[in-house]
Amino acid sequence: MNQLIGFATQFYTLWSVEKVQVYVTDSNGKHWLARVDDRYTYHKNISKSLDEVRRQYPTLTLDAELRGKTTSFDREGESQLPDYIFGKGKYAYQVIADVAKIDWEYVLWAHDVNMGNHASHIETLPQWAEHKAKLEFKAKQDKKVADAIRAILPIGQPIAIHGLSNGFNLEKNDSDAIVRVTFKAAVDGIDSDIWVHCSDANPVHGIYPYIMPVVNGKAQKTKFKDITVTPTGLRVYENGNIAIWIDPLTSEYGPTIIY
Repeated sequence: MNQLIGFATQFYTLWSVEKVQVYVTDSNGKHWLARVDDRYTYHKNISKSLDEVRRQYPTLTLDAELRGKTTSFDREGESQLPDYIFGKGKYAYQVIADVAKIDWEYVLWAHDVNMGNHASHIETLPQWAEHKAKLEFKAKQDKKVADAIRAILPIGQPIAIHGLSNGFNLEKNDSDAIVRVTFKAAVDGIDSDIWVHCSDANPVHGIYPYIMPVVNGKAQKTKFKDITVTPTGLRVYENGNIAIWIDPLTSEYGPTIIY
């Protein structure tokens, strides 16, 4: 046990600090040293004079972190647990391999956020190998789908689309100029709807307002119309949505987007 000098609001104070070992029990009943805390115990006010304090306790250190404190407290130390035991969270002090058998989604989340630096250990579990294999298989399947879509929607080549809506999601810049509008369309060979982005439109006001996207230099209704467009950008999203751009987007949205 060591002694230290602190400072409250007026008085210099006398403290002692000791190391306290904190043990926990894992899910198999085994005891582990979880951490070593510092226990600060307040004893008394000494004096308002630093010279007097130095006279009474010439060998003690003045600890700036004890400023303003007059109540005993513990300062938690770093975790001493092995990386295969959760040190906090829903399954604190349980063996990760045991948790993986009952709640793999939680273990996977802990890996993704690297909670407690357990990621490396989690990657040694058999469930991780299965998870990785599934991800790799899905990535291959997604690539096949994306490649097929790119073949049907080639960048820079004319394609035939069938409009399913007029314009929506009209966006303007700070100068109130239209910079993007979207309409839905269908394309032969693709089951899902295509989101078509263009950079200008003509809003039509009245009892039944609608938006005419500017396609091939002309503002026009796109709903139920067959149109030929030339994609300048293509994106296949992870959720399966597909979007194409038919104008070079040189506005605040950046240059032509090609995926």
